[in-house]
Amino acid sequence: MATKSNPVPGRRGILAGGNWIVDHVKLLDVYPQPEQLANITSEFIGTGGGPYNLLLDLAQAGAPFPLAGAGLVGQDAAGAAILADCRRRKIDT
Repeated sequence: MATKSNPVPGRRGILAGGNWIVDHVKLLDVYPQPEQLANITSEFIGTGGGPYNLLLDLAQAGAPFPLAGAGLVGQDAAGAAILADCRRRKIDT
């Protein structure tokens, strides 16, 4: 039995589970009115979802404990990008 003074042996770190998202952000030159067009002036990809952002922030801050993510990602380019990003930042998937 684990207590505050006697933690469960072998357990260490943070496991974050939930939505793992790649945001596709597009910046427009104007907010289009109904039946009007706008130009996309730039595009970028960002991270989204609570567990993904939490673990990225902790990794970037140099967390001295293991980081792990739980969830599902698609078998597509976005899913591959999430897994590669986690590997690069030493987040266990």
